[in-house]
Amino acid sequence: MTTASHFHKVYGTQQTSLFQDDVACGYLLSVGKEEYFLDRYAYSLFRKNVKAIDLVSLLSSKTPDIELIKLLNSDRFLVVDIHFAIELKELIDGASAMFDLNTSIHKGIRRKSLHA
Repeated sequence: MTTASHFHKVYGTQQTSLFQDDVACGYLLSVGKEEYFLDRYAYSLFRKNVKAIDLVSLLSSKTPDIELIKLLNSDRFLVVDIHFAIELKELIDGASAMFDLNTSIHKGIRRKSLHA
């Protein structure tokens, strides 16, 4: 794994992890043994695509049981089945919760330092 010291793990699941890159202002998506750097826009689009996956339609016998997610700035696609879709949704939800928590902590620290 190429996670240098300027990468901080935001959230991880069994197969996936998301790291924040403080130096390049982007994210490192780790899927199995593969890693993909996503700038803020690419991560935003990735998050939107993962949230748009319809789990019910993946379970339906009338539709294909996979989704393809194109990774921006890459020639790669993620092939997503129902199990991987659930895991990616967990990754996105967990990372969003961690970002919200981090924002709340920083607001509290700033407020406390202003009143000190």
